[in-house]
Amino acid sequence: MTDQPTTYHLTPRTLDLFVRALVNEVDYDIHKGYECGEEDGLDHYPELVAEAAEMLDAITAGEPAAEIPMETAAHVLWQDRLGGWPPSTFATKLLSLWTSADTDNADRLAVAFPEYAAAIALVKSGPAGVQQLRVIAGDDPKETSTCGQCRQPFDPADTSFDGRAQHQSTPFCRRCVDRCHESTDAFHVCAICR
Repeated sequence: MTDQPTTYHLTPRTLDLFVRALVNEVDYDIHKGYECGEEDGLDHYPELVAEAAEMLDAITAGEPAAEIPMETAAHVLWQDRLGGWPPSTFATKLLSLWTSADTDNADRLAVAFPEYAAAIALVKSGPAGVQQLRVIAGDDPKETSTCGQCRQPFDPADTSFDGRAQHQSTPFCRRCVDRCHESTDAFHVCAICR
């Protein structure tokens, strides 16, 4: 056995499965009582799992979250065409690998590169996370003068539906938004339509 710490990644689903399996292993009668309450016949595991999650949160609250360096934030933003600046060759290949990794391999990458994992999680969390990442990178979208998709400069005078003016408050030009919405590919996913 090694002295290296082991990292576990819990999701609400895996925590639910773990609690159910643990209680079942300890005492099957208690398990059946939670799974199908005697009085109401309802599944009471969600309450137990919520309590377990609160306990785990309290236990791990002292552990610092991965700090995202400015460069990492900018690289992840650039990869998703949301701003930032281009990463080095290694970071470009790492982020490309991450986008094509399945869940298990993405978890392995997260253990090796926690700062990139934290930045990617912020991007995936939605507009608030992207804004937080922009603040870390020092990349204010209101000051952006180029489209986050095609990298062409905004032209405020070109307000046609497919023009080069900025589309509302997004980091994209009207032309890129129009092209994204014209896609006929059923599996089309890009920085605009997320």
